[in-house]
Amino acid sequence: MKKFGLTIMVLSFVLVIASGGCGQRDPHVSVSGLVTVNGEPIEEGMIQFVPVDGRTAEGGGRIQDGRFDAKVPPGEKIVRIQGTKVTGKRLAEGTSGKKTEVNIKTPVTSQKEHWDESTLRVTVKQKNDPFDFKL
Repeated sequence: MKKFGLTIMVLSFVLVIASGGCGQRDPHVSVSGLVTVNGEPIEEGMIQFVPVDGRTAEGGGRIQDGRFDAKVPPGEKIVRIQGTKVTGKRLAEGTSGKKTEVNIKTPVTSQKEHWDESTLRVTVKQKNDPFDFKL
C-alpha cells in the first residue's frame, strides 16, 4: 500500500510539473492601423505603445507607407509616433570609397508633440479594430 501511495504522489508531481506550461498564452495582442500627417500616409517611421501605468511591457513596430502592425500587451497606452519622408537624394561615399546615392529623409512628425510629450491614448483590448492616427 505504501508503494501505491508513493507512486500516486510521484505521478501527481510529474503531472503538475508537465502541465505548468500548458494554457499559457502570449500576453501580446495584434494591433494595426494607419498613420497620416495632413491626410498623407507617413512614408516610414516608428510607433510605440507605452503603458500608462508603467507596469506592462511596451510594444511597437515600423510604419511603412502609413501602415503598421505591432504586438502589444493589452491595457491603456500612450502612443508615440515618429515619421519621415524622402525629400531628396545625395551622393555619399561608402566604405569602399565608391559613391552611392542615398535618400535624404525629413521628419514629418514633431519629436516633442508626437514622441516626448505625446497625448495620444488608446485602450488595447484582446480584439481591436484598426487604430488610425491622423496627425
